[in-house]
Amino acid sequence: MSSVAEPNQSTQVLGREKLLSFWSNPHRRITFGLTLGLLVLAWLAVAWFHLEEQLALEQLMPMLVGGFVVHSILPKYARMPFFLVLTLASALILFGVKDGAILIGLALTMIGLTYIPVSIIARQILVGIMGCILALFKLNVLPPWAPSNIVTIVASLFMFRMIIYLYELRFEKTPTPLITRLSYFFLLPNLVFPIFPVVDYQTFKRTYYNQEETSIYLRGVQLITRGIFHLLLYRLIYTYAIPSIQDVDTIFSLFHYIILSYTLILRLSGIFHFAVGVLCLFGFNLPEVFNNYFLATGFEDYWQRIHVYWKDFIQKVFYYPIYFKIRHWGVAASVTVTTLIVFAINWLLHSYQWFWVLGRFDFRANDVAFWMIFGLLVAASALRKILWKKTPSQNPWAMAFSDSSSIVGTFLTIAFLWSLWVSPTLPLFGRTLAVAGTASGPDLLLLLLILFGVILSGAAFHFIYHRYLVTRNRIESWLERMNPLVNGIFLLGLAFVGSATGTEYVQQVSGFNLDPVLHATLSKDDQSTQFQGYYDEILMANNFSSPLWQINAEQPKDWVKLDDAAIIRGSQDILMKELIPSSSTTFKGALLTTNQWGMRDKDYPLLPPENAIRFAFVGGSIEMGSGVTNEQVFEYIIEENLNANASKGELYEILNFSVGARSLVQNLYNLEKNILPFKPDYVVFFNHDREWDAITNVFSKVAMQQKVKSFPYENLNEIAQREGLSKNMGRPEIKKRLSPYMEEVFTWSYAEINRICQENRIKPVWVNIPSISQRDIPEPEFEQALAWAQQAGFYCIDLADVFQNYEKVAVEVAPGDNHPNVLGHQLIAEKLTAALQDMMKSY
Repeated sequence: MSSVAEPNQSTQVLGREKLLSFWSNPHRRITFGLTLGLLVLAWLAVAWFHLEEQLALEQLMPMLVGGFVVHSILPKYARMPFFLVLTLASALILFGVKDGAILIGLALTMIGLTYIPVSIIARQILVGIMGCILALFKLNVLPPWAPSNIVTIVASLFMFRMIIYLYELRFEKTPTPLITRLSYFFLLPNLVFPIFPVVDYQTFKRTYYNQEETSIYLRGVQLITRGIFHLLLYRLIYTYAIPSIQDVDTIFSLFHYIILSYTLILRLSGIFHFAVGVLCLFGFNLPEVFNNYFLATGFEDYWQRIHVYWKDFIQKVFYYPIYFKIRHWGVAASVTVTTLIVFAINWLLHSYQWFWVLGRFDFRANDVAFWMIFGLLVAASALRKILWKKTPSQNPWAMAFSDSSSIVGTFLTIAFLWSLWVSPTLPLFGRTLAVAGTASGPDLLLLLLILFGVILSGAAFHFIYHRYLVTRNRIESWLERMNPLVNGIFLLGLAFVGSATGTEYVQQVSGFNLDPVLHATLSKDDQSTQFQGYYDEILMANNFSSPLWQINAEQPKDWVKLDDAAIIRGSQDILMKELIPSSSTTFKGALLTTNQWGMRDKDYPLLPPENAIRFAFVGGSIEMGSGVTNEQVFEYIIEENLNANASKGELYEILNFSVGARSLVQNLYNLEKNILPFKPDYVVFFNHDREWDAITNVFSKVAMQQKVKSFPYENLNEIAQREGLSKNMGRPEIKKRLSPYMEEVFTWSYAEINRICQENRIKPVWVNIPSISQRDIPEPEFEQALAWAQQAGFYCIDLADVFQNYEKVAVEVAPGDNHPNVLGHQLIAEKLTAALQDMMKSY
């Protein structure tokens, strides 16, 4: 009996000795304390700045910090099993016990298929079949017992690492322990980051505690800090600095747009640095993900520097096998053909990756153009090295100038390709580039002088940096030692600014609104794209530089656009669509029913009773009530409230003429065609943050001859003809051309509504309902619309603060859908009921 127990006792004693040895070393104690302190500050930064809030990064942080502390004091033989248990437990906490268990079960099934004692090819086929089953769940073809978000995470764990793993199994001579194999797939940060670095299997095993542990931990928290810095810098550029593509009207704004579009790669860089930093905290000392890609001196060099893990994956699994099969063609031919094939594979893998996130394949012309042009440039760069053996200049200034020119040229070319990639459409990008053709001679000369100055500055820095090598090494060594201090100061600064006291102080001193810095918000372009998504456009967001892909991925897959709902039909006029009378359907998870007149409302007679005070509500999808039942729409609640407080014999009727995607111009027509016969006393028109987008969307449909070919108003047709609007233009181009007419269209529409109301003894009311996210950048359009409505004679009500005391998630109908939920409608009803009661006393 004692002989069996002795090895365990020995192991426990050895573990205690290692633990005592660790804590008895002052340097290790100090380094560990410093690491833990920095990690806690990083936790505060993630929480107070709501970093990657939609990816649930904040929810991961307690498990990360607590897990790191426990993991670091365990003996080394217990650390990898603990890391695996921590990841599995975190999955159950983050996704709930049921969904977390489904995730773990699917993942273990996938791994189990690689252990079946059949050939490698047979195992690959089985894994492929399992992948197809998961794809059917993602497409909602199979019953949804595996939720879409769980399938996305499972796919993220396996879609590339399984390819590498099966590739390496063919060459593995010494069996790897099961715990290591499981840990390779169950990487803790991957639970919240569906777009994840492609970790190599051999590198994962080779780098596990390959250095002194406290130095690995300290490197990990430094990478996390760098990731936080990149994410915040991305947020500032995305929110404040990058111009809308519609605002590009000079060659300087064109360069501004192209360069800053490229810098949005900082988000990907930030998340990848954060993820690798987390893995370092658990002993996986993985190499750098990126290698100063902004300083690449050529396209092949850029390919070697950008996302190093991806490049290694592509070379190992695809490039070398293809190259060695065709190398008998000759070096130049085989390199060229292999490179082009590999970049075509890049494009396909990009679409494959986004399928698991979005649930669809998006084969966009932009993607094809980006990867093919990039592949041609890399192939040309590789051929140049093979065929042209250039002797480097011995003149240090010439070398510095040559390298600086190469860096600037490579940067600008990649920035151009990146802006092409993320542009909404290729035609729009082409029309944006056409701005360069309108540049004057002095502007071109000034731009060339600026570029030349940048190259000269880079050459000077390059010369000094390489000339004084000893000084450079000393500076780099000093910077390395100062890293923890710099990180600590940065994180302490974030902790202060992010705290309630610090935020208030900074805002008072600077006069700068920190809300868009503390909370992520959509840029103007993405708000417009999302808005158009509600107006029957396909939401295209398959690049990581925009948060739209998260919004699209989070929306329930069984929700359809209003145009696809069974209760809608086309209308052969400017309204374009209308609700079918006396119908019902389930729309966005709620029962939607219509009355005999095609309103989402109760039945009303055509003419009001003698004692009735009748309102007509005219709006869009919010007023129609997307995602709630008829009885939960704020219009219904207000009618109930008014009648509950009515004087004896008084009756209030509110008729809801709202239909999703309607604009001010359409509501004017609706007033004339459908509303006047019902003899309302008040007509309430609702304004939203992006009303001008709705109007220009109607212009776009008219120009493209979708459902209707002209306006029933000559002045609007004249504007369209004057600007040459046609079906060959995209919506952004049409909006850009219409921008000078915004005031004219608004003021004319309001004046016409007021004229019609006066002629029919109706009182017009204007009500502003803000975006459900109170963190959106304030739009000057609202202030203008309010002034124009007041000038036209409307009674104006502003509900701008209706959601201000509530988090977005508490009042939205579903993740990624900005329509108000039941609580949101109750808040609107409460505030608008009081406002209408006040109005009726004085108006």
